[in-house]
Amino acid sequence: MSDTKDHLRVAMKNINGFYIDDEQKIHPPITNLPDAVIERIEYFNELREDGATFLGVMQLILVDENCSYIKQILEEYDMFATKPWIPKSKEFREWEDKNSFGLADAQIAVALLYGINKGIK
Repeated sequence: MSDTKDHLRVAMKNINGFYIDDEQKIHPPITNLPDAVIERIEYFNELREDGATFLGVMQLILVDENCSYIKQILEEYDMFATKPWIPKSKEFREWEDKNSFGLADAQIAVALLYGINKGIK
């Protein structure tokens, strides 16, 4: 299978891979994300305990440090954040580049909504 098709298959399972166990209980998709992605999600998701919104956390995870409004985001972050800003890692950027067309965003949204599921399936 080509590298692109493999990434697409994994992305779709991360988004749509809900499943029912033997006891008929519904489970969210098993999270099959690189450690760098999980670490960034978990790092910024902790800010929800301090009042950050779901969309705010999504923006912090995904914002590109070269975007035109990064200065504003970092100023706002410094006002409410309880921990230092971290830029995207090389590994995160590489994963994001391989998951274009909104697939990175959708996988992160599912992980934020349902948690990092490392279940066995």
